[in-house]
Amino acid sequence: MEVVRGACVIKIGDVNTTATYVHDGVLYATILKPAERRGLKFITSAHRREVVRRSRENNKAKNTEKKRLVDNEYYKKNHAKVRQTQSVYRKKNRKKINKQSQAINKERIKKDPVFKLTCLVRTRLKNFLRAKVDVPGHTAQMVGCTMKHLKAHLGDKKGQVDHIFPLSKYDLSAEQHKMSRWENLQMLLAEENNEKNNSLPTKAMAAKVPVALWPQGITEEMLPDIYNGWATPLSKY
Repeated sequence: MEVVRGACVIKIGDVNTTATYVHDGVLYATILKPAERRGLKFITSAHRREVVRRSRENNKAKNTEKKRLVDNEYYKKNHAKVRQTQSVYRKKNRKKINKQSQAINKERIKKDPVFKLTCLVRTRLKNFLRAKVDVPGHTAQMVGCTMKHLKAHLGDKKGQVDHIFPLSKYDLSAEQHKMSRWENLQMLLAEENNEKNNSLPTKAMAAKVPVALWPQGITEEMLPDIYNGWATPLSKY
């Protein structure tokens, strides 16, 4: 049997195919591996896209892991260049990035309880620090100190409030009382905070936090001495 699409003709069941399938009411041939095709022509452009899509789905896990390893290796060797490129792109596309981030975050909040809690805590801390007077409430209880005490603890360094031990390292069902204590907060530059992200703190950072407030299962042996590319265990510059 032959299937004709435009100027292309393919025989169903010949050496270049293994079976047939129907997509949107159209009969297609199942494609063999590239090395086995030997001159096989796609029936239509839609047929080609379908074959590529199925191939990507079948190899998604393998390709994703391979790309991650390649990207990580490239980043290690070209750290400064990558960060510079990213910085330039962000400045030129700030509105576009913000719009995309808002859409992504909105969906992620629905599915990721840790991320939802992180957003909530960030908002509460930001509002707490903006207050002109100390007001007793849930945030003060969460932080374990007054607004003035927290400001004094964070110091005059401009930047972003960072959780020394990231929220994602805690057990939300049993350790919420530890996560946002003032002892687990520090001020980092935006670039430093973005690079640290959800990584465990350096030993020097962790030394600021009482061991009783560390996440369960975390020991000093698990902590890095310094982050790659940082000048000191506490600062990138």
